[in-house]
Amino acid sequence: MLKRFNPWLLTGVLLCLLSGVSWASHPIQLEKATIGTGLGCYGACGHLKVAVTVENLVADKQVVVKYTVDGRSWYTGQAYYQETLDNNQERWFFEVNIPSRQSPVQLAVGMQANGTWYWDNNYGHNFLAKENFQRKPIQFISAERGRGLGCYGLCADFTVHVAVANLGYEKTVQMVYRLADGDQWYESSIGSYVGLLDDRRESWVLYLPYIYPKNRAIEFAVRYQVAGKIYWDNNNGENYLF
Repeated sequence: MLKRFNPWLLTGVLLCLLSGVSWASHPIQLEKATIGTGLGCYGACGHLKVAVTVENLVADKQVVVKYTVDGRSWYTGQAYYQETLDNNQERWFFEVNIPSRQSPVQLAVGMQANGTWYWDNNYGHNFLAKENFQRKPIQFISAERGRGLGCYGLCADFTVHVAVANLGYEKTVQMVYRLADGDQWYESSIGSYVGLLDDRRESWVLYLPYIYPKNRAIEFAVRYQVAGKIYWDNNNGENYLF
């Protein structure tokens, strides 16, 4: 079921979140980033926790979290080793108090090994940390509104980019949406495969050719059907609004 929600289309530096299951062989991936009640501040602040999975390329490595709580000032936090996982992977952990549980935290994770830096930055887009946010089989990446064709500048087209885990050869990726102030929900046409991303997940694009008037807001979620199952990214129970 779709619910209402706000978007988090971000600019600047980095972050990518992943579930406890390793989606791919990328040297570093963010497992989860959660925001809870702060420690030692009597509930007046928030507390950011970040779990990271890294490939054990070398014993001497550095794992960091780059984050901002206001979109302007960036900080670097040093993660620490937590445990060894299967498949030559390790879990690292980072936590810090932040001004508020409502702080708009953007972040990314990096690892330095053998003199090389590796980053998980959501394919060039920042992630917004939320309470209990984890990567799902389908993940909204970005959206853009373009100039519609044949309407003399009065309409717009709309493009959404998503990443999906390759859970089967036969798959369907779609957007479910409604226009601002409307009650009717619609399904987009089936999305188009673009190619493989750095972490071996697949990039797909969804397209709406016509929105009138051009500045009319659109509310949406993305859906992934594969191997008899349906997965959603609906902004953690909220719909994206663009």
